[in-house]
Amino acid sequence: PVQDTPPATTDEMLAVNLAAPIRLTTALLPTLRTLDGHVVFVASVAAIGVGGEAVYSATKAGLRGFADAVRLESGVGVTTVLPGAVDTPYFARRGAAYHRSFPRPVSADRVAAAVVAAVGRNRSEVFVPRWLTLGSRVHGAIPATFARLSRRFDPH
Repeated sequence: PVQDTPPATTDEMLAVNLAAPIRLTTALLPTLRTLDGHVVFVASVAAIGVGGEAVYSATKAGLRGFADAVRLESGVGVTTVLPGAVDTPYFARRGAAYHRSFPRPVSADRVAAAVVAAVGRNRSEVFVPRWLTLGSRVHGAIPATFARLSRRFDPH
């Protein structure tokens, strides 16, 4: 929970998940424009808000917003990938196992394949697995209902 997140952890997540992609993209945009480049941002389905992940969710929502703005103003292709939980050592390294029974983690290979396909089709946004798009739509259309469902399915 947000109240349990030490300030140093908050600063680290902001630096890695938001500041670094912004700075790298800003530095590379002139070159990307001349090369007809394409940028891929790996956000997370947590960008729509996930209980127990407030700071992480905020960084990924910020990255998603930055990607949307870069897509509009740069003339460079931009794809944002929003995976659910990915089966990597992330959870073990942070010291807290993935506790949700739903949705199940997807493989890193599946996310990588989705990235390649999305760039090839110049898609602006892709969820992995695709059905997670539904959560984003519910969140955007009826946020109070989304919040009630989130609390019901993940009371942690």
